[in-house]
Amino acid sequence: MRHLIRNLLLSYRRRQQLPKYRALLGGIVSEQVSSPGYSEGALHNCIRELESHRRPLGPVPHIAAFGAHHWERYGYWQSLGRLSRLETYDYSVKAAKLAGRYTSSAIRRELARDFLDFIEQQERASAVQVAFFYADSQFIAPELVSALTAKGIWTVLMGVDDKHRFQEQQVGDLSTGQCTVAPHFDLYWTSWKVGVDLFLKIGANPWYAPLAADPVFHHPVRGSRSTDVVFVGQRYGRRETLIDYLRGLGFSVKVFGRGWPEGVISHERTVELFSTSMAVLGLGDVGALAEVKHVKGRDFEVPMCGGLYITTFNPELTDLFEIGKEILCYNSFEECAELLHWVRRHPQEADDIRQAGLYRSLRDHTWEARFAKILSILRGRPAGDQRDECVAALKVHA
Repeated sequence: MRHLIRNLLLSYRRRQQLPKYRALLGGIVSEQVSSPGYSEGALHNCIRELESHRRPLGPVPHIAAFGAHHWERYGYWQSLGRLSRLETYDYSVKAAKLAGRYTSSAIRRELARDFLDFIEQQERASAVQVAFFYADSQFIAPELVSALTAKGIWTVLMGVDDKHRFQEQQVGDLSTGQCTVAPHFDLYWTSWKVGVDLFLKIGANPWYAPLAADPVFHHPVRGSRSTDVVFVGQRYGRRETLIDYLRGLGFSVKVFGRGWPEGVISHERTVELFSTSMAVLGLGDVGALAEVKHVKGRDFEVPMCGGLYITTFNPELTDLFEIGKEILCYNSFEECAELLHWVRRHPQEADDIRQAGLYRSLRDHTWEARFAKILSILRGRPAGDQRDECVAALKVHA
């Protein structure tokens, strides 16, 4: 009965989400015919046009961040802080106090007022050059962004899971969706590769880059491989179906996260499990849509912990890892089981994949590298030069 109810819920949610995504995809496909599309060269040109109206970035820029301290406290903000003088306004504290008013525009007004007060406090010491946002559109007032740009402050917004957060939706008296706020920012960072053209279409200034991880917080931990298979993440979509299937075949799968009986575990325990398990499962579905995939944070965190990562195939991953040599991917539950069986029988080859994935993550997929690139774009200089200058300046600053 439990499986029947779960499948009915999945089917219902899929019927809700799929028409919206198909309409969104139709807009992308039709626009690609008539638009030159996204390029970093065009992005640099747009940024140069804004330079005379924005504050110049010093070697160690003063950045005020509008974000939260949930998963972000495990290397995300710290990485940005290594390249800047960073002060973070945790909007989730005020949002929690306003629980029940999430559908009211009052929450945006209060958060906007608080953040502008926060900026004013920071500027008593030195001028803020960049306001960096990582938050849902529900909490960002376009008027707040306009007030910041009027001060000459660069504005940057990072978007995640844009495939199901792009479209405008009415929630109470709020118009939400990334399309409602992205055009107001100087730079919109999206992890949706194909979506950059769609953001261009609505007048935003997008930059494509995937998520990442930080080797200070995600790193290998020594220990015997006492765990067969592990999955860490929320309980939704097809995740429970996959885990039940694998368990039915005899695999020992440990599962942790919100909604599971085992519950949420500490960051330290998560890193330990990623490092010492035979394999770590990933599932890149968007919500209830098995047909649609999105790059996830786990795609970088697991390899950076030296874990053997097995996730659903997503064409975007082929730009980021060498499939089969750095991570493993499956197209069906049956193929996932085959891969787990292969890993169990070929421990040396599995170790080679772990080491290759770790090396690739450290080389190409750190948060620090992503943030250094953003700062280089705002400066109009190559990322390598920007990174060296930041490191040298921070040593002096320290």
